[in-house]
Amino acid sequence: MLRRILALLVGFTTLVAPFYVIDAVDTRPSDLFVIERNKNRNLVQYTLRLDANCNPVGDAPVEAYWRMLEIGPDATESVGWFERRAYGFASQEQQTDGWNVRLRALPSRLVKVQARRSEEGCTVEASTSIAGGPALLQRIRVVATEPALIPQVLYIDIQGRAPDGTPVSERVQAAER
Repeated sequence: MLRRILALLVGFTTLVAPFYVIDAVDTRPSDLFVIERNKNRNLVQYTLRLDANCNPVGDAPVEAYWRMLEIGPDATESVGWFERRAYGFASQEQQTDGWNVRLRALPSRLVKVQARRSEEGCTVEASTSIAGGPALLQRIRVVATEPALIPQVLYIDIQGRAPDGTPVSERVQAAER
């Protein structure tokens, strides 16, 4: 019975997900960082929607979508309603110098998102604390078991670069996230 309900829910999520496509007519997303999982090569890409002047667009400008690398290098999908419980946002708050974001996958960690205009165009960055110091966030890797219904997170690796460009990483145990 539980498997039938889960199959129905997954089918419904797959059916509804295409209707959550982001309208990007007047905006362009700029990549911030990714979440990868040990389950497969697919990634959740986090982006910042910007206008032509490099200003964030909307009340919640940080967005996420799937990069479906198992299908092909350019294949993407919306993050479905059910998946947002794991890969969505706990909060997005505008500040004078950017946005403070908390991810559902790592709610204890504040991510500061900023955009600015440069000679090359728009520059975006996501920064957080990694291994006790400030760093540009590049990747979060979630390692989990895959039981029948709900995956059990074992740990999360956070990777980025310190202000001097040195790679930094930190392992966060499931209980600490």
